[in-house]
Amino acid sequence: MSARSQNANFRLTVCYRAATFRLNPRHIPRGSGDPTVGANLRRLLRSAITSFGASPSANPESDSKEEMSEGSYRPRAATEYRREDRSLSARPDRIALWAVILALVAMVAGAASARAGSGGTGAGGDGGGGGGGCPGMEFGTRALERGDCGTDVETLNWILKAKDYGVPLERRFESPTEGSVKQFQQKKGIRRTGVVNKRTRSEIVGGLKRHLASWYGPGFWGNRTACGQTLKKKTMGVAHRKLPCGTKLVIGYKGRYVRTRVIDRGPYVKQRYERNWDLTRRTARRIGFDGTDKVRTAVVR
Repeated sequence: MSARSQNANFRLTVCYRAATFRLNPRHIPRGSGDPTVGANLRRLLRSAITSFGASPSANPESDSKEEMSEGSYRPRAATEYRREDRSLSARPDRIALWAVILALVAMVAGAASARAGSGGTGAGGDGGGGGGGCPGMEFGTRALERGDCGTDVETLNWILKAKDYGVPLERRFESPTEGSVKQFQQKKGIRRTGVVNKRTRSEIVGGLKRHLASWYGPGFWGNRTACGQTLKKKTMGVAHRKLPCGTKLVIGYKGRYVRTRVIDRGPYVKQRYERNWDLTRRTARRIGFDGTDKVRTAVVR
């Protein structure tokens, strides 16, 4: 017990004894006054003791403990609140950071998968997404003229290139393409407009060679092709017995066209009619090809 507590208890004891001490007439000297003074004094002391015991300072030890307990609790509670507040406020930032990281990883994985699936080319076929703001359009769905841009223009340029016209293999219909179309129209007796309308397009694709083709895939997925890449379900390409690996070509079937490359050797199945081309399953599906049939081809040399 502290010295402060001992002094407080000592004062309390003295006050209590004084309050319980009974005064009677013999304790009062003669001429000292009325004996009722003692009773009044006792009531006064008791009232003081009661108010002293009810005040916080009457028990300094208990008050000190309460202050210590409250003082230690409040900072700890505030600390726990701040910890909880910090964790909650930091959580959205962490979630956003992880979302950005996962998005970047997904973009890189998607780009690598798309490249592997297209046989390493950026021209998987018409109907795919355009590049540089150019739309993905199926060749033959619209008339083409100077200023147009799209995957159908790229298919046109590949076909013109296969016919030995000096055009760039790009998705924009510029002056070289317009000049080549005019030359072709003049050769075919068509009015030289430079516009690839239905008649001009029919003449362009009508001159493409026709060869027997088939398709392959199941049972070969996971194997390496003769050109050194792994054959997958999404791989775009064709097999040919002689053309160099990577040779570009356009394949047409019933009005649908796809741009692709030579990625493998074949076909080697012996039949009555020799097949010239073997399409991967994805390439065949792109043009709606199934089984064995003749296709039109334009080989870019």
